Amino acid sequence: MSDPLLEEEEGATWLTTYGDLVTLLLCFFVILYAMSTLDKKKFELAAESLKSSFGTGFYREYIESPESPDTEIPLDTNSFGEEDVVKDIKKFIKQKKVGKYIKLKELDGVITITLSGGLLFSSGKSNLKPKARKVLDDVISIISEYEEYNVNIKGHTDNVKVRSARFPSNWELSAVRATTVLRYVVYGGISPKRMTATGYAHTIPVRPNNSTANRKKNRRVEFVLVKK
Repeated sequence: MSDPLLEEEEGATWLTTYGDLVTLLLCFFVILYAMSTLDKKKFELAAESLKSSFGTGFYREYIESPESPDTEIPLDTNSFGEEDVVKDIKKFIKQKKVGKYIKLKELDGVITITLSGGLLFSSGKSNLKPKARKVLDDVISIISEYEEYNVNIKGHTDNVKVRSARFPSNWELSAVRATTVLRYVVYGGISPKRMTATGYAHTIPVRPNNSTANRKKNRRVEFVLVKK
């Protein structure tokens, strides 16, 4: 004759399995929620739940894996376009053989394209030379492909004083040259919202103004590309 109490106890063993299953499902949904919101505290709470349910072996293998949110993953700078821009400009300079007039510098994510002032303007003038337009057209074609960059056009002169009715000083000359280039670039299809123009006169020389060659290098226009 069977014992009713024993049968009732054996029949209830499925509740233990059911309870474990519900607990595991709860932990699973908790960790999904924590990961979807990228909240570190929630993630840690979920990890502790899994640690309690599965043991430390599971925790170390999956939660402390190299793909953990606390692990630093190196960024691919090429995905941000900086390397692409630099490569395109270098390619342009090489193909056009204009390295004598155009220089490129990249520092801390800021890309500077420097054009010789003598290439763009005659001495004391702010009108673009005819040959300057082709070079600027090529620069425009590069800038237009990278809309994530704002462009500040900077005009620089040497320390030789300019005195004329239109340009009382080098400040006016450098500023008008910068805005002249800006207008040409905007007419070439670049959004004016990306553009600024600044004149620096002789205040930021790249060489001491103590020789004709050095002053020539100081007369320049820079395209400074900065991420928005």
